[in-house]
Amino acid sequence: MTEDAYAKASGTENKELYMIEGASHIRTYWVPEYVDKAVNKLGAFFNKNL
Repeated sequence: MTEDAYAKASGTENKELYMIEGASHIRTYWVPEYVDKAVNKLGAFFNKNL
């Protein structure tokens, strides 16, 4: 599902698929190790592209 949504995202060249090894979608909300990785990646992406 993730790869399909990424492929369909259009209108920009500034997109990135970031997979966290061992994480599921839901675990990125509450497992501190995964939350930290996701938040750090999002912050860097937003700082670069917004």
